Amino acid sequence: MNTKIMDCLCQMLDMVKPKIAGKISLSDLKRCKLTPIFFDTFFNLEKYLDHEQRDPFASQRDHDIDGQEVIS
Repeated sequence: MNTKIMDCLCQMLDMVKPKIAGKISLSDLKRCKLTPIFFDTFFNLEKYLDHEQRDPFASQRDHDIDGQEVIS
C-alpha cells in the first residue's frame, strides 16, 4: 500500500482512538471530538488543508491573560 495512504490511515486511527484497534466504528466517531477533521480528510480537501496549515497557537495569541480578545 502507498506510504502516504498508510500515514493518513495511522493519523486517523491516532486521532479517533477506536476501541477496537484498526477499526473505526460509528460510536468511535461520535465519541471523538475531532470527527469534523476526520470527514474533511476524506471528503473536503479544502477544509482539510485549512486544518493542516493553520497555526496551532493563533487562537492562544489572540487573547490576553484575562481571556479578553486582543485586537491588532
